[in-house]
Amino acid sequence: MSFTFFEALIVGILYYIAYMEFSIPFIGAGWQDPATIGFLIGLFYGDYKLGLIVGASIGMMYISNVAVGGNLPSDGVLAACVAVPIAIKFNLDATTAVAFSIPFAVLGTFVDNGRRLVNGMWNRRAMAHVEKEQYNKMWIDAILGPSVISMLFRIVPLTALLWLFGGAAGDVVSQLPAWLNNGLSVIGGMLPGLGLILCIQFMGKKELLPYFLVGFYAISLGHVSIVFVALAGICLAFLHVQFTADRFEEDDYYEEEEPEDVTSQSIYGADSAFKSRGSLVWWGFKFCCFFRISQCLEYFYGTGIGYMMLQPLKRVYKENREGYQTAIKRHLEPFITNPSWGAALVTGSIAMEEDIAKTGDANGEKGEAIRAFKTGLMGPLAGIGDSFEGLIVMPLCKSICYPLALAGNVLGAFPYVLWFGWMTIVALVMDVIGYEQGRKGISKFINSPIVNKVLYGAGVLGIMMMGALSASYVALNITISWETNMGVTDIASIVNGLIPNFFTLLYLGICYILLNKGKSFTKILIGVVIFGLLGSLIGIV
Repeated sequence: MSFTFFEALIVGILYYIAYMEFSIPFIGAGWQDPATIGFLIGLFYGDYKLGLIVGASIGMMYISNVAVGGNLPSDGVLAACVAVPIAIKFNLDATTAVAFSIPFAVLGTFVDNGRRLVNGMWNRRAMAHVEKEQYNKMWIDAILGPSVISMLFRIVPLTALLWLFGGAAGDVVSQLPAWLNNGLSVIGGMLPGLGLILCIQFMGKKELLPYFLVGFYAISLGHVSIVFVALAGICLAFLHVQFTADRFEEDDYYEEEEPEDVTSQSIYGADSAFKSRGSLVWWGFKFCCFFRISQCLEYFYGTGIGYMMLQPLKRVYKENREGYQTAIKRHLEPFITNPSWGAALVTGSIAMEEDIAKTGDANGEKGEAIRAFKTGLMGPLAGIGDSFEGLIVMPLCKSICYPLALAGNVLGAFPYVLWFGWMTIVALVMDVIGYEQGRKGISKFINSPIVNKVLYGAGVLGIMMMGALSASYVALNITISWETNMGVTDIASIVNGLIPNFFTLLYLGICYILLNKGKSFTKILIGVVIFGLLGSLIGIV
């Protein structure tokens, strides 16, 4: 049994669409999850339930897959694009498919880094176009060119891989000996736990670890639903924050007198970058859709930001060609922070450009102030945004959707739709804060007690949900037993009678300790694979 060229091409196109960075919630980035890709591939093959279950099973392993600094740690989408069609065509179970998918998740990081490395040339082309005042060509540098590169890096190799080798790989996996099949199933049952513990380790709140056990045993002993655990988690998070309220007292720093902040002087109107708040929000929405397409290793989001600045800065600089050219060059420079929370830096810098356009910048100090404004707040906003959005909100969205997906429910197929929908709203709010309140408003907002309370409370809920998911979808069954005059003694029954699900908790605890000691995710993953295969071979799992 083999894959036709058309089948392989469809899967390759789905892989490209998931990563084409056109960040509207229901397309592009909204498809950037193994459960979604599994559902779409399953729909194509006429078995969306199996595709959804296999995709969500793979997604559990990468539940904390955050591209910190723009670097993709592993590619669960590519793993799903390979494993799901093979699982459907060769009737593999989900746990075997999860184990089979591991190498492709690693391979996907090289694909993404290769794409971003090549994309650096588009920034240099954009800079050349600005030098020649050929602004109408910048859409090629920011959108069309990087999109073609992404197609070449994603569609072509995956199509060739499935078309030429997918059938042979499926034949090999479907004819594995019983012990190896069991070993792969054991590995597939353990790997989601590694992803969940990695998420907890990223959260970095050791004092909240007891909430993990609350969530874990609420499911394993209380037999309640994930939704109930989420509601209980919200209540416990509220109570925890209330009883520790003194740690969130506001700093007196903002009581001090500060120099005038030119980033908060902007006014909507005909002579401003935006006619009204509505026009700012609409521009911000378009910005969310397009600025990431040209992401590269050298300049990160610089190319896309420079392109998206063309319209508002043209309104500001009008006939001042030299000022307009200098401003666009300034925003083509490297820029990296959390896309949602960092949106305030983009609109705040537009407000500063308005000041330059109105009063001039003879010695270049105001231009340097824009650079300092962006670089000075990139780190703090990235720290908050990546921690909150990537390590709390994203896993929560997945923890809501994956249980549904693993049950074959279509409602669980689109966790990234929830996440990117939320992030788009945050970005639009930050756009307004940045443009209307400037540097001082941004700093006050990110350091406010309310924001800190929300972040901490979300940590309580997040860790509790990781415990609930661990109890539901992580499995490690030890089958060590011996026969005596009194019958068969099963060590698992004895230990689990004292501490329910002891071996699963032991495995999760070992993963947490190793990660905290600085052991790499990859090394632990290899250890899990070796344990699963050897354990199955000698008959202890």
